Amino acid sequence: MRYTLACEKPDTFKAIGSVNGTMSGYDWDNCSPNKVPVLRISVNHDYVVPIDGSISPRDC
Repeated sequence: MRYTLACEKPDTFKAIGSVNGTMSGYDWDNCSPNKVPVLRISVNHDYVVPIDGSISPRDC
C-alpha cells in the first residue's frame, strides 16, 4: 500500500519506508522510482520478498 500511495500521490508523501515489502506488479510496471525516496529494509535469505526489490524470487 505504501508504494501505491507514493506512486499515486508523490506531492503528498515526501518519503516512504518498507520493512520486507515490495511493490505490487502494477506499481512495478507503472511507477517512476525517482519521485519519492524509499527506505527499504530487507534480509538476505527471504524467499518470499527478494532483496533486490523485484517481485519474483529469482536468486535470493
